[in-house]
Amino acid sequence: MDLRKRGIKSNGYYQIFDGTGQNPCEPTMVYCDMTSEPCMIWTLVESWTKGNRTLRAFQRDVYSVDSPVNYDAPNWYAYRMTRYQMNRLKERSTHWRATCSFPKLDVDYRDYVRGNFRDFDIMTFIGNDQCKKVDYVNIRGHKSSNTKVVFWQTLG
Repeated sequence: MDLRKRGIKSNGYYQIFDGTGQNPCEPTMVYCDMTSEPCMIWTLVESWTKGNRTLRAFQRDVYSVDSPVNYDAPNWYAYRMTRYQMNRLKERSTHWRATCSFPKLDVDYRDYVRGNFRDFDIMTFIGNDQCKKVDYVNIRGHKSSNTKVVFWQTLG
């Protein structure tokens, strides 16, 4: 949001100074999506391709586990922030989202879910078959707003 306040309006990779790097005085590289949704700015926390889906960080580790992958070089193929970086970002955030194929499709709202931390903290959730409130969900064309969705996430 600080970048937007300074007039930056383009999606891209940016260096930010927020104390999340190994040295708090060093900048951290992040990817920011500033254009896909009105009044929202998103920071990439995790991304992987099908070929990397079996890496433990993507297949088994929940967000409460520190399991970074290329944490200092955001990319679409194999990337996950450190737990510390995620927590620092969460301190400044109100919402989270998950979507597929962003670099190719931008946000097409298909295979997409958006929630807010107040109603459902996806970063700390552990459980099976629990209904949690989300702002919007669209799974293969089946969509709903302000609804509950079943989530499951267990420690690997």
